[in-house]
Amino acid sequence: MVLPIIFGAAQAGLGIAGAISGNAAQATAINAQNKRAEMEAEERNKAAVEQYKQQLYIQDLNFTNAGSAFTQQVGAYQQRINNLDVQTGLTYQAEQMRLNELMKQFKFTREADEINEMQAVAKVAAGGQTGRTAGRMQALTAASFGRKKAQQRERMLGETYASELRNEATYRADVSSRRALQSQVANAPIQGIDPSAPAMATANLAAGPSPFSMIAGIGNSIMGGITSGMNMQTSLNNLKTTNLGK
Repeated sequence: MVLPIIFGAAQAGLGIAGAISGNAAQATAINAQNKRAEMEAEERNKAAVEQYKQQLYIQDLNFTNAGSAFTQQVGAYQQRINNLDVQTGLTYQAEQMRLNELMKQFKFTREADEINEMQAVAKVAAGGQTGRTAGRMQALTAASFGRKKAQQRERMLGETYASELRNEATYRADVSSRRALQSQVANAPIQGIDPSAPAMATANLAAGPSPFSMIAGIGNSIMGGITSGMNMQTSLNNLKTTNLGK
């Protein structure tokens, strides 16, 4: 009876050891697999973070460069505006000087004509003509000088109107140039929207071996050991019976 028990116990022990060893080996393999998965996820996360930092750096650098370029554009714009102010002022000044010179010429001409008219009238009076003839001669002389004065006034009015038109053209050209210059600095650079932060990867970890499977393996080993012991006892009984029968 002792031998079957020992044999069954040995069989059960071997089964139990195998179940425990198999469970431990499976756990070791799963742990190694999970460790690799965690390391791979960590490397992917590091790479994603570095890429995100690089994107932020490039965005900030581009904004800084755009700001520097815009600052230079504003400086150039101000210089062009100053030049335009000078140019427009000189144009107005030149036109006013031209008109003033015409006004002086008109005044000098008018004064000279008045003197000439008085001299002509005096000459008619000194010519010995009397009565209607003298009056007609004086009237003709005055009319001649009157027409000349009227022509000079019309010419001066025309020059004044033309000067106003030239000043209006200068003004419109100045406004147009200013608008064109302002359009070059109308839109200051704007900081772009930051890129989306990377989503962190998570390791897909495998579940470890169930302790219930090891317990079931141990239970099966024990039952197998008992069964082996009982089978051995039966075989021994049969052998004993056969020997006694002889």
